[in-house]
Amino acid sequence: MKNVPLIVLANKQDTDEALSAEYIAEKLDLLAWPDGSYYIIPCCAITGDGLTEAFTTLAQMIRTQKKSRRLNTA
Repeated sequence: MKNVPLIVLANKQDTDEALSAEYIAEKLDLLAWPDGSYYIIPCCAITGDGLTEAFTTLAQMIRTQKKSRRLNTA
């Protein structure tokens, strides 16, 4: 999955059983990924909290990646 932006939506953050971003990153073996290549966004599907941030972050990651590709091919 090289050069693929990854957003992990950590749902159910409104519950006491919610997993931390650090725990999720460890369990998904994301700690070996380069910084900035993934984001774990806490969210709550019921209220919509975090969803706008997740899609905004994903769009920014895609724009940055496209810009980087253009610079590398020029």
